[in-house]
Amino acid sequence: GVAISLTYMDTDICFINAHLAAHQHKTARRNSDVQEIINGISRTLGKFKADIMCQFDHVIFMGDLNYRLDYGDQGEEKKPTKEQFDNMVKKIENEKYDVLFSCDQLSTEMRKGRVLCGFKEGSYHFPPTFKVLRQKELAYTEERSPSWCDRILWHSLTKEYVQQLSLKPAMDIATSDHKPVSTVLRLPTYNLPGLTRSTVASVKIGLDQVKCFRLPPMDQHGLADTFVSLMGEMIAPTAKSSSSVVKKSLNPVYSNIPDINSTIKNPDRLMYTNIIVKISEKDVMSSKTIGYTVLPLRWFLPEDGKKARSKMFRHHLMKGGVYIGSAVIQGRVTIVVEEEDE
Repeated sequence: GVAISLTYMDTDICFINAHLAAHQHKTARRNSDVQEIINGISRTLGKFKADIMCQFDHVIFMGDLNYRLDYGDQGEEKKPTKEQFDNMVKKIENEKYDVLFSCDQLSTEMRKGRVLCGFKEGSYHFPPTFKVLRQKELAYTEERSPSWCDRILWHSLTKEYVQQLSLKPAMDIATSDHKPVSTVLRLPTYNLPGLTRSTVASVKIGLDQVKCFRLPPMDQHGLADTFVSLMGEMIAPTAKSSSSVVKKSLNPVYSNIPDINSTIKNPDRLMYTNIIVKISEKDVMSSKTIGYTVLPLRWFLPEDGKKARSKMFRHHLMKGGVYIGSAVIQGRVTIVVEEEDE
């Protein structure tokens, strides 16, 4: 996989292009490829050492992802039978794309939380883009099941939704056994308000009642020693941002997470910021990340002129675009905005 990132106005965007493992039976390998790519990129791009989906306003993931159609009883065979192939081609000719797409491996794996969780994509109301004969506008080879291998997906943290204005194949390109796919996306972008507001003296952000359920076992006894750490642009670099370690528990309760005295003292600016919550396992010499969640502060900021607000959250833990088993994290966020004395 290859990734680039950019900032447009004050909007952070990451583009990832990937070519995943080929062949009908390599679904699990493709899932693993995606997780490896995201974990690798997360170590090098972004402001924090955290999943890119927790850091960038928009992540676009695209390429020859190589997910196939599990049509009929083909199973893990590379090549469909003639009957299976003829049935698929007939459905394509009759534009029964929804019937075929219901067999799509990628969509199935996403629904099961095994790859690209939280990503979205458009509807593929056009013929499969693989495996086609070269130098033909659209003709399939019997060597493989027709499939939508070429995909474009996105993940967004912004309040406004991404709009897909078009999604289409380039049928006139005939130099490959794939038809290229293109899309036009309208991404919400913004200019950030200032860091301070003259009427605000301080903003305090607290997390309490934080607990995890069903963490994966991390030691030989089937237990884990874990702690919470927080990341975000409102946290001073020198501020303490981690809890103490809760030992020998897969359902830990964290009772001493430090409050955040926000370096951003403008609620309008905080509307565009997020707190990244990381759960890590503490080993003798180091720590290992178990998973993340992200808390957009727009969900928790006081409303209607009030000075304080408390609100609960409950999320799946994720890492590399994959749910960490059935592990979840829940807790309460309280934000207090103190005004300057007149």
